[in-house]
Amino acid sequence: MADHLWRALAAYADKNRSAAHTPGHAAGRLVPPRLAQAWGRALFAFDQTELPGLDVLSEASGPLAASQAALARHYDAAFARYLVGGSTAGILAMCLAFCRGRTVLVPRHAHQSIRHGLFLAGAESVDLPTRVDPATGAILGTDARAVTRALARRPEAGVFWHIDPSYDGARAPEALQAAREAGLVILTDGAHAAHYGYHPAYPAPPQGDCLVLSSHKTLPVLTGASLLVGRRPADQEALDRALRMVQTSSPSYLMLASLEAAYDWLTGAEARTTMDEGLARLARLRRSLAPTPLQVTLYADPLRWLIRAPGLAGTALADRLARQGLDVELANRRAALLLWPLAGPDDIASATLTQVAQSLPTFTNEDKPADPPLSAPPLPERCLTWAEALSADRERIPLQACAGRIAADTVQVTPPAVPLVLPGERFDPALVQSALDAGLPPDTPVPVIRLS
Repeated sequence: MADHLWRALAAYADKNRSAAHTPGHAAGRLVPPRLAQAWGRALFAFDQTELPGLDVLSEASGPLAASQAALARHYDAAFARYLVGGSTAGILAMCLAFCRGRTVLVPRHAHQSIRHGLFLAGAESVDLPTRVDPATGAILGTDARAVTRALARRPEAGVFWHIDPSYDGARAPEALQAAREAGLVILTDGAHAAHYGYHPAYPAPPQGDCLVLSSHKTLPVLTGASLLVGRRPADQEALDRALRMVQTSSPSYLMLASLEAAYDWLTGAEARTTMDEGLARLARLRRSLAPTPLQVTLYADPLRWLIRAPGLAGTALADRLARQGLDVELANRRAALLLWPLAGPDDIASATLTQVAQSLPTFTNEDKPADPPLSAPPLPERCLTWAEALSADRERIPLQACAGRIAADTVQVTPPAVPLVLPGERFDPALVQSALDAGLPPDTPVPVIRLS
């Protein structure tokens, strides 16, 4: 698809030029010994800054501009922008460009960066309730009825944040359609959908007027490297201005090069073979797990598995896997989440998961432990604005003692970094239980407004 930046970087590295500029390792001349031994010095020759011939990310006109333009054409978009601050940078920019002073519909399971961006933009959030799978506790997203009800209460709302997919891999197309029919600007957090559309077995790519993709979550790129895609040419100037506010003026060229290389690779035959083989590995692994007590649930994404074991908390299941050398994406009281790479599980991961699954106790239908059905807690009561809560006198008390108290800051588990409670909201018993179910220990110190 494109190698514009790579060719410029390689040509610059081959010149073996002397450096009297940032970064301080001087293209690998000065590298701490442990890094030189582990990584080699050649890597640092590509860790350049915005030098002549290498372009400027915030005002691209050379190889970076050509690279981003090629990616925009690939996505049939008006423009594309590389992000070196994760999807968070793109989300903050989208909030500043589209949401300043506006009323915005936000699903309750929105990532913390959306909440922070709306706060910085002075926007007013209208929260939409989230649906939950009662068996697994997975977030299924919001629905069309929630969107239409919110618009009936707040007809001035002009923007809808679409979360596609949820952290658990579920999609909510009916909410997207309702927002479209209402004429709202649709901003999409597609953080977990960077690989969508690159194989027939993967879901279709997310939609929206502007969207972010956390490329590093599922593609072979460096951590934090992400992508912003804009559908409407008229939005480009405002988004570029906002990106200059939130992105660093010293971007990592290693991250930028990894983005370009990954998307170039994705369109080739080698990537398709890798994905074919990865899906075949996943199918074999799932067949090997079928006779075991381990329960595997998939929503839209074949790479994202929610696993459960009767009578065993998801956190305990994750601990068993970790002791055998397999680390999971996240775990809570009900389940553990596995996020497989495009190449699928390697032989060791498959053997580990199968071994742990076979060691689980087997129950008959009569004595099988019954988990109570889960549901999302009601939307909390808002007592103070964000600004009032963040500036108020505060104290920290154990989570288990928070019922009736007002949160002085966000309370969340990371990952998924989805706030369970927002500043200025009142805890009730259901909200405390929801935080416990998410994996927070009962004695977690929680910032609350100090009682006068």
